[in-house]
Amino acid sequence: NKGEYEFSQKNINESKEKNESSQKINVELDLALVEYNKGSKEGFENAKKIYLNFVEELNGDQINKLGFCYWKGDEFELALFYFKKASELGDDWGTFNTAFNYFYGKGTIQNKKMAFEYLIKIKNSELSKKENEIFHLLGHCYEEMENDEGNPDYIQALINFEKAANLGN
Repeated sequence: NKGEYEFSQKNINESKEKNESSQKINVELDLALVEYNKGSKEGFENAKKIYLNFVEELNGDQINKLGFCYWKGDEFELALFYFKKASELGDDWGTFNTAFNYFYGKGTIQNKKMAFEYLIKIKNSELSKKENEIFHLLGHCYEEMENDEGNPDYIQALINFEKAANLGN
């Protein structure tokens, strides 16, 4: 039947176009990663431009990297925006970077309680098994924030500093 054939050909052509588009996006995002991994100001700027072209297609890790490109360019508010987006998508580095920015007041008003809340989300994550900075920053939160009794929790601070030290910090 001619109608079925034309419908079938149309689906095949649309599928090919979608596949070619997907391959182009993957090549571009691979290029963004190469630029990002250069670690230079120019590399971060180039990666940022590429990531922004495909922002709707990015996964949590790529959105976190976009945030880091802004961070390296001292655009902390935009960095925090993308770190939060990455965190919402379940990216542990995005969650850590959000906590870091809140703790130090980068791109926002310093808010150690908010930093603490983000750190608690990832303290048992795969990332926490190898990244000492999570526990180092968490230790500072316990050390500098008030607990239910209105005092810093030095015991929890020490526990987290020891975890950080055992991971190499």
